[in-house]
Amino acid sequence: MKSLALAAATGLLLVALFPGPDLPLLAPLALAPLLLALDAEPLPTRRFLLGWISGGIFWGGTCYWIYYTMHVHGHVPAAGAAALLAGFLVVKGLHLGVFGWLAGPLLARRWGIPAVAAAWVAVEGTHPYAGFTWLMLGNAGGNMPLVARLGPITGVLGMSFVLAMMSAAIAQALARRPRRWLLWLLTLQV
Repeated sequence: MKSLALAAATGLLLVALFPGPDLPLLAPLALAPLLLALDAEPLPTRRFLLGWISGGIFWGGTCYWIYYTMHVHGHVPAAGAAALLAGFLVVKGLHLGVFGWLAGPLLARRWGIPAVAAAWVAVEGTHPYAGFTWLMLGNAGGNMPLVARLGPITGVLGMSFVLAMMSAAIAQALARRPRRWLLWLLTLQV
């Protein structure tokens, strides 16, 4: 039950980064609850499920308007619009499901911080192939001067990498990993 709550917390934190709540300063810790849940879960299928739940909450909380748009403006019957939204959430939740499957075992390594960040960026890089190229973690870093200055050099995925590294570091610290594992954060000093 605790793992589900942590996965849901990440979904809600990701929602909070974007318009509506618009709290981008939460970006460095947005993935940390899910990572803690994944770290405690030895089964790959459960890690996938935790990530998928987090993704469903995230995409449902940011793209809820799909139902209204399809129903009102697209003249799709209510049941059809609901089915389209549900299908969208299932597909988009797969992204975080794959991340959950990959990230769980990575976090428990001394090189877990950059590895988790790389897994996050690899999964985010698949967004254009399933629609919706926006709502990437790095987009929230646009209002953070130290992260935003990477944008012209690395693009949004580089900004996502840095924010995911921060979340992974928070998760490793909360999981009481050796402090030397946090030395990866020194690579973020510019």
